[in-house]
Order: sequence, then C-alpha cells, then structure tokens
Amino acid sequence: MNLKKVDILSGMKLKDVYKKYVWTSDQSLTLEYESFSNFKKNLEKIKNPKKELEKMSEDLTNLKKNQKEIIEKYNLNKYFVNLCECAKLLPHVRLIRRDCVVEAAYNLRDFFKKMKKELPLSDITLAYFWEIQDLLEGKKINLKKIEERKESYGFIVENHNFYNYNGATAKKMRDEIESKINLDNEVKGQIACLGKVRGVVRVLYSSKEIGRVKRGEVLVTSMTTPDYVQAMEKASAFITDEGGLSCHAAIIAREMKKPCIIGTKIATKVLKDGDKVEVDANKGIVKLKNKKNQGKQMFSSVLSCGARDEN
Repeated sequence: MNLKKVDILSGMKLKDVYKKYVWTSDQSLTLEYESFSNFKKNLEKIKNPKKELEKMSEDLTNLKKNQKEIIEKYNLNKYFVNLCECAKLLPHVRLIRRDCVVEAAYNLRDFFKKMKKELPLSDITLAYFWEIQDLLEGKKINLKKIEERKESYGFIVENHNFYNYNGATAKKMRDEIESKINLDNEVKGQIACLGKVRGVVRVLYSSKEIGRVKRGEVLVTSMTTPDYVQAMEKASAFITDEGGLSCHAAIIAREMKKPCIIGTKIATKVLKDGDKVEVDANKGIVKLKNKKNQGKQMFSSVLSCGARDEN
C-alpha cells in the first residue's frame, strides 16, 4: 500500500507528506531528491486516490482468498504452507533493507555535503568507504587512482577478497569480458512472471532515464528499484541483467501481470534502444527480431560490499 496516498487521505498536509517521504525518491543513492513541485505534480496525476487504495485493498483480499482455496484444494500440509509463508516474507525483507539504506543516506545528506566540500575529490561517490575514512583521518591515499574511476572502473570479488581496477586496466578487463559474450539472436534468463509479448527495446542505465520509456516498450535494465515503477507501468515487459525471484522487478511484474525475465547477465550489453524483440517469459528467452544498431555499451560496476583492498 502506498503510504503517501494513505497519509494524504487521512488529512495530512502535502508538505508534511513530502518531508516524511522525500527520501524514497533517491533509490539510486545519488543524494539528489525530488523537488516539492515535482512531487506535487506526480500526485496530481492520481485521478482518484481513494478508489485506487480501495482497489489495492480488494486485490489483497482476493489474493488471500485464492491462496486459501489453493491450500484446501490440494490439501497442502502445514509444513509446506509455512515454507510458502517464509518465501512470501523474503521480498518484503529485501525492500525493507533497501529502504533502511536509502533513508540512512538521506539522514546523512548534510554530512556527505560537508565531506564533498572538505575532501580533495571532484566526486565523493567515486571513493570507497575505507578511502573516505582514511581521508578523514588525514592519511595519504592515491587520489589519482580514485579520479581514474570517472573514465572506467570495475571490481572482482573472489574468496572474500576484493580487487578493484581503474582506467585502462578496467577497460581491458571490460573488453575481455565482452569478447566472451555470445552476441547471437537470443538472450536467456530466469522466468519471473509468465507471458509473451513483442515490442521495441528501451534500455535504461539509471532511474533518472525513466522518462524515456514509451508505452508498450520492453524495459531493459540492470535491475529495478521503486523509482522505476513509473516506467514499468508504461512498459509491456521487463528484462534485467540481475536479480532472483524475490527481486524488485520480479515482484512488480507479478503485481502488474507483465512478462518478466531476470538474471540474464548480458541484456543491457546485447540489446539496444530500438531493437525489436519477442519476450517469451514462458520459456525465459528473449528473441531478437530486428537489431536497430550495433556497438558495445560501456562496462561499469558499483561496489555494494567487499573486503578492503590493500593494493
């Protein structure tokens, strides 16, 4: 249920709702947040919030009813039902965990702004947390190495060890990886929601690009987060590089009843804007019908966690 709509319907002032939930607009952790005017415009697009909330509540009631009927029809034992209940919780735990990180970043925004001014870096997001820690403690670090990440960077995690590569070395690593990608007319992945559609590809590399998605296009991205939902509502199907059955794209696809194939590893490398594809989410295959253009996409990776690199 959308908490923003609930609060508005309860009589909460719009600016108070904005202050309470503005942190949700930075799912990509860029420390850039939606303006109040834009927030207001997006809410105004909701024609009948009360009716929409009632429909969501009705859908939830029907879902629970259907689940109960399935349990009774197949005489499922208590152990199996409990396992299903645990599986239902996993996606919510993942999203709650993500919300904790996003909200923490928002609450620390002033700290990050101060660091941007005080630290000798053009972009603080290029630095790993241990490098920032060293800078704050007055230790010497390789600033040139950090700045090289503007051009290209990547990392490898092996046996709990973390290795990062910058500049020319990262480019070489990218070329080696992409040379091994089978650029045929099919991309395979894991089925997240059944269905089969044909459409034109729209590749997004950031949630900031969601405005480029046109109704009926096939959304291709590395992974989705809550700020992709607006684009997902327009798209006819979703294809991601990453993710499992409890990832955001899989959850939203099942809610919207749209074909979805996840964990392809290479979709954003192989598919380009304008490509005509057939998304067969019954088999987990994306077939390329007409390739619009050729060329490789720049390789980049973002660190989520890892052991400290002492090299």
